[in-house]
Amino acid sequence: MGDRTYVTLTVRLVDRDKTMKIATKDGWTPAEHDMFPENSMFIDIGFEDVNYGELPFLYKLEEAGIPYDSSWAKGDNYDEGTYYSRYTDDGQLLSVELNEEDYSIPIRTLVDLLPDYNELADYIRKQRDGIAIMSWINQERNSKLFLVNQLITE
Repeated sequence: MGDRTYVTLTVRLVDRDKTMKIATKDGWTPAEHDMFPENSMFIDIGFEDVNYGELPFLYKLEEAGIPYDSSWAKGDNYDEGTYYSRYTDDGQLLSVELNEEDYSIPIRTLVDLLPDYNELADYIRKQRDGIAIMSWINQERNSKLFLVNQLITE
């Protein structure tokens, strides 16, 4: 069966119905739906007993132009993490997976870089930039552009 965990899928409220249709058609029934604070544009959808934290229908959300965050709890064989899916200003899909390890810098590396503060600062900036997640801003426009691009290339 694998190592199962809880997964929280965050989508825009406007994408809730499409997301639910894709999930249920794929055989997944959410354990819960959590609204963010009043007037929020997001909703969390929880799924239980997900093998290795990997919801198998996420690629269908991407194909449908639905940006999302899929966050899973720590399992026996893997760390807690999040898979981020967004669309760029030119309508390209951009996906990034980050886990606990991505947010830490080995102390040995920092000690080695201490003699040169500029090199240390550059290293920290590069690490920070490597975990930067694209904003939700313009995802409505960008995801529509993605879908148009898919039609053109078919």
